[in-house]
Amino acid sequence: MANLGLIPTHDCVQRICEAFPEGCEVELIWMDDVYHKIPRGTRGKVVRVDAIGTIFVHWENGSGLGVVWNSDIVRNVQTGVVSNTLWDDGNPPKNL
Repeated sequence: MANLGLIPTHDCVQRICEAFPEGCEVELIWMDDVYHKIPRGTRGKVVRVDAIGTIFVHWENGSGLGVVWNSDIVRNVQTGVVSNTLWDDGNPPKNL
């Protein structure tokens, strides 16, 4: 998977911010980073979401890698919303 230089719309970023607010707990489903492997199932707390939809997480393993929109996938532990359901600007979030 790769971001391919795509940038989410403002509405998409807003939905990401609402679905992954600061302090919420997330679980990693998939991360495409060959240099900094974080195992599937690792949990962390959301620090912030930036203007291009990157979800910055303080992972339980000490890493601070961000979850890249249209590439990496996390699940909000409390609500069950999965980040890749927010990639398509035309569809509301849904659980997997």
